Amino acid sequence: MLRLPPDLLRQLERWGVDLEELGTDLLVLRGLPVDPDSFNKPRTNLLIRWTGPGLPCLVGVDADLVYAGDDPATARLFAGAQRRKGWLLFPLSGDSCSAVAQQALGLLGSPAGPGGAPRRPTGAKLSTQSDSLETLGTNLSRLARQGLDQPTVGRDSEIERVCASLLGWRPRLPLIVGESGVGKTNLLHAVARKLAELRPELEVIRVNLSLAMAGIMFDCERENVLGSMLTEASEMPNRVLALEHFEHAVAGLARGAALLAESVDQGLLLVGTILPEFVKPVSAPPLARHLELIELAPLDPSAALEVLRLRAPEIARRHSLGADPKLLEAAVERSLTLAGPLPQKALALLDAAMTRAALAGARQLDLYHIYSAAVDFPEA
Repeated sequence: MLRLPPDLLRQLERWGVDLEELGTDLLVLRGLPVDPDSFNKPRTNLLIRWTGPGLPCLVGVDADLVYAGDDPATARLFAGAQRRKGWLLFPLSGDSCSAVAQQALGLLGSPAGPGGAPRRPTGAKLSTQSDSLETLGTNLSRLARQGLDQPTVGRDSEIERVCASLLGWRPRLPLIVGESGVGKTNLLHAVARKLAELRPELEVIRVNLSLAMAGIMFDCERENVLGSMLTEASEMPNRVLALEHFEHAVAGLARGAALLAESVDQGLLLVGTILPEFVKPVSAPPLARHLELIELAPLDPSAALEVLRLRAPEIARRHSLGADPKLLEAAVERSLTLAGPLPQKALALLDAAMTRAALAGARQLDLYHIYSAAVDFPEA
């Protein structure tokens, strides 16, 4: 079942690769050459395990092999891989071990078939960077120091509660609960700014779990990804790990809640964002005693207007338009009957109105563009 074609075997022999069959379903290629301009060492070991007919093979490479470059498949393999017993594991599909081996060789920068020298992935460059959280996530503290973060209006109470949960003698896990568009990510930016004032050494790293776990078929593999993130974050000093779409860390994972609770017990600073409908399954033992639920209500119209005043110049520059400040009040007022929370629906309406004005060749936004754009939005 794990038999490789003769031409590929001859090629591996020329490279000095040792093949070792460990049973009928496990094959190890030792000393496989990889592109030295893309990885931090010239050779690695490759593991292929056949999981069953019609199922993807489980493939692994040495945990200390690192890649940085622009090839999406290879970047995803190393940025989102999970550590288990010294291997980085990922599933590959194929009707035979040979097909899977060729896919794996291609991802590692080796030729996907016989002949030639190891192939260099598109846009790859030498790097020893091994911090996958920095690859997967966004450093909100760095954005705050550079003045590139999102402005926040109000939310003083919520910011204080999140920071108090994180900075306590026994830190808790603040979970920001709110509808899509209410400003959960924006609140994380505000928390990063506040922590930069109180504890400048802390770095807030935001990771979107929806993206980090996209395309992973098996729950056990998603659990490994989560465990790898938590382990890596705990090994880095002064890190605050902000997990967006927190439900992906618990739903369907047998040990997800236990891993999170254990990490908090060991001192890892965690904060999460979640939609209201997912709170109940998350708020269960063993995680419940660590959680502090922080509900984020929609902004009132006056606060939403202040958000529009802050963001309108950026939107206007995008469309090369001018806008009378009084029209911002009209945008907020018209958005009140639309579906969704403030400030997101007011911002979306303003953007749509300016898009219509730009397409019509106008130089200034007017009331007509706002009300005509509102027709395309569902009413509450």
